Amino acid sequence: MNVRLNRVAGWTLIEIMIAVSLIGTLASISVPGFIKARDAASLNAIRSNVGKIDTVKQQWALEQRVAATVVPTESDLQSYFKGGVMPANVIGEVYSINGLDQPASASVSFPFAGLAAGTAIYAQ
Repeated sequence: MNVRLNRVAGWTLIEIMIAVSLIGTLASISVPGFIKARDAASLNAIRSNVGKIDTVKQQWALEQRVAATVVPTESDLQSYFKGGVMPANVIGEVYSINGLDQPASASVSFPFAGLAAGTAIYAQ
């Protein structure tokens, strides 16, 4: 006796649902890690920009022979940056040049990378 089953090759609904749920689970595990890595990279870029502003500010002060209480303007420092342009914003932060006796800083208007809104970010 020869019994022949007519089964068409393909995926059943259960198999597709299992595959979709596995993909969803993997995505829910990996996405927070990607977001944390992106925030850390943005924070490092902001700190790097603040460090560049500090370096340029000190170079300007040495060449201009000014007192430590002077606050340089953005136009004073622009010619010391590559291309004559201040560092570009990474995520919409605002840079504060500050006086020569204070380090430059940046701040964001929203909570970011574990920092509260308005927290000053300094170079490390």
